[in-house]
Amino acid sequence: METNRMQKILIVDDSPSNIRLLNDILRQEYQIFYATNGQEALDITLTHKPDIILLDILMPGMDGFVVCAKLKTNTETLDIPIIFVTGNNDPSAETQSFVHGAVDFITKPINPPVVRARIKTHLELKGQRDALARSNKLLQLEIQERKKLEQKLREQAEIDLLTGLPNRRLFQDRLQQEILKGKRKEGKVALLFLDLDRFKWVNDTLGHDAGDQLLVDVAQRLNQVVRKSDTVARLGGDEFVIILSDIHHESMAELVASKILELLHQPFILKNQEVVISGSVGIAIFPLDGETSDVLIKHADMAMYQAKTMGRNTFQYFSK
Repeated sequence: METNRMQKILIVDDSPSNIRLLNDILRQEYQIFYATNGQEALDITLTHKPDIILLDILMPGMDGFVVCAKLKTNTETLDIPIIFVTGNNDPSAETQSFVHGAVDFITKPINPPVVRARIKTHLELKGQRDALARSNKLLQLEIQERKKLEQKLREQAEIDLLTGLPNRRLFQDRLQQEILKGKRKEGKVALLFLDLDRFKWVNDTLGHDAGDQLLVDVAQRLNQVVRKSDTVARLGGDEFVIILSDIHHESMAELVASKILELLHQPFILKNQEVVISGSVGIAIFPLDGETSDVLIKHADMAMYQAKTMGRNTFQYFSK
């Protein structure tokens, strides 16, 4: 908090003698500014941001009540304490002062010890309020940062860090949600299980960095063939799964599988050379091939291995 010598006081009074008197009382402890009318007071307040304002009520043009009201409606100045210093002894004037937002009311003739004591008290209170506001702001920032961290940790727990796709945990949750939705609407859900062909060859020949880049590129291509309502996830290694939600006919899964194989067969650029791979896709349909997520995954996986035994670069539906 600033020391008293650094704190600023604005004296607003149309009487030069009153300004001189207050200046003589306060100048050894505070930096003094003064204004002789309401508009000048508003301008100086915005420019110099005084720590406290001593404000007369009876002034030509804009009186002290209007000045106080304007300061209290401005977000830049509403926290500045205002003490009315006036020769108006009418009790209603004191009441009006507090209604307009003043913190204190001092009547003339001025008693120097009283003025100094009240200014000191209100500056100390303002310092305490400012310190509390800073503390609350820091606390709010800390809470926001903690929430961001918690959100990031939640996302990391559900996202494959290499490809940015949902991981096994999030995939299983979404599959269960799609199955529940399918049961309610008596709809169909297709699960495609993809395993890359020749992925081991890429790792062994070009290195694991090239293998990682291939997985990232595959993830991008898979997202090109699905709708926003569908899910592409990576289970681990070179295994990917695709959830096609609310399909009208099983042939939609076949169409997507064909597009996937077509995209995979287009060359990938790894370490400045073209690499051509393929994939094997297994398809299982809810509710025809299973009514739970575990059964559906198992059957899609079995269909994928069937595709591999048939020469790879193809897809197969699950068959009992």
